[in-house]
Amino acid sequence: MAERLSLLPALPLTQREADAMCWLASGKTDVAIATLLAISSRTVHKHLEQIERSVCGTRGRRQ
Repeated sequence: MAERLSLLPALPLTQREADAMCWLASGKTDVAIATLLAISSRTVHKHLEQIERSVCGTRGRRQ
């Protein structure tokens, strides 16, 4: 996973958010990411929402 993280540009993400983003980019589902990171799928979903807000400046899918 460390080699994947080194490829990421400097983003305002926590380590867990970066891990979740890497697994998502590799095609894993929320449930699979949760298993890999030993957290709940709800937590994964929240991490991915935070990534979207951090990177895209959005507040979710509603506009």
